[in-house]
Amino acid sequence: MSASHPPKKPAHDWHRADIVAALHKEGWSLRELSRQSALSAGTLKAALDRPWPKAERIIATAIGVAPESIWPSRYKRRHFKPVLSRISERTEETHQLGAPESGLSTTVDDVCRPKSPKTTPIAFPGKEPLPCQRA
Repeated sequence: MSASHPPKKPAHDWHRADIVAALHKEGWSLRELSRQSALSAGTLKAALDRPWPKAERIIATAIGVAPESIWPSRYKRRHFKPVLSRISERTEETHQLGAPESGLSTTVDDVCRPKSPKTTPIAFPGKEPLPCQRA
């Protein structure tokens, strides 16, 4: 009895021999394409087995096909919805907490504007004091 093992890659990714054959049809070898792309001679070979976006783009451009069509499973994993939102996309909850519009709550100018006409340097623990400039 032999145990059936599932394939490591989905069936819809191109086989490495098909990629090499497509490169040969276009007049390229992996070594020559690596050299022409200012890489070591065997560098692009790694993209056949492991994800590497830069090498995938070089190979796909030489073949004349989008990298997403050669390795759809790799690009499916890369196109995920980010968990964190952009800084510019502020939520109502953040506004309700009273967070400042900029990323910092206190700026150097806020600290350097003393109530008296005399300026005082800003001192951080373990650091030399910064001179304040009056605005």
